Amino acid sequence: VARFRLTCARAVVVGVERVQNLAQWEMYRARRAAMGGGGRERTLFHGTHPGAVDSIVSKSFNRSYCGRNGTAFGQGVYFARDASYSAQATYASPDAVRVQSMFVVRVMVGRVARGAQGMVAPPEGYDTTGDNEDNPGIIVVYHDAQAYPAYLIRFRA
Repeated sequence: VARFRLTCARAVVVGVERVQNLAQWEMYRARRAAMGGGGRERTLFHGTHPGAVDSIVSKSFNRSYCGRNGTAFGQGVYFARDASYSAQATYASPDAVRVQSMFVVRVMVGRVARGAQGMVAPPEGYDTTGDNEDNPGIIVVYHDAQAYPAYLIRFRA
């Protein structure tokens, strides 16, 4: 919650839930090992609409839904360094009582290439794409097991 508050200081946190899904966790651990360990693991944010929360908790992230909010940096699942980006209503759309949902996510970032619209995978030798290579604010993942939803934050902006 502390990292969330760094860029979403005005938001009122309604609740925080720890996501526990052993099958997802084991797939994530296997992917992390295949990528050479946790050296490039980052904690990022993913805002979502209310109807997707249960699916992400039970089945994790799914690239099949890419494009719902744009594909400027590739056709994968998008994560943000700053909670304020994911908190935008475009991404974390409010429910009927104006509560928004955002996941705190462990992401194996690896090597980041500059993304572009239409990319369906990172270039050879890279693991993800983003808005820039040096200090990306946006990370796009193309392998579903490369991200694990650790916590769900419900909030009002």
